[in-house]
Amino acid sequence: MGSVATSESTASKRYHLSVLTVALVVIGMAFLLDVRKNGRVHFWFAPNHVLPHTCASRILFNADCAGCGLTRSFIHLAAFRPMESWRVHRAGWLIALLVIGQVPYRFLQLRRIAKGQPTPAPVLAFWILAGVASAVLLHWGLSLFGV
Repeated sequence: MGSVATSESTASKRYHLSVLTVALVVIGMAFLLDVRKNGRVHFWFAPNHVLPHTCASRILFNADCAGCGLTRSFIHLAAFRPMESWRVHRAGWLIALLVIGQVPYRFLQLRRIAKGQPTPAPVLAFWILAGVASAVLLHWGLSLFGV
């Protein structure tokens, strides 16, 4: 029974470390990138080299998806341009808070695992994600109607 608990805690630790790493990379990239006036994204230290579009919907169908603008929204927030962030994606600040919140939450969970304490069931996380997903879809729906 001890090896089952150990493998579960190892898997849980690996999961929390992965989410923490992704959150830190997203936050770091938001500070390394900038947005041109035409909306294209580039590294602030290499303004002549724009990054390619990564949205499959935009590439294949020339149409925005529900997440289009989130990267630019994060970048504007990191550069303290909240109005620009809101303009490109109204739910960007919510998702940015969700990503930033991952850092202390994942450290807390890793600390609990290290102490052998149980980690709580992610019931609240489900409702938070459902709310954020609803906000993203609401933004997309409003954008489709030009609002």
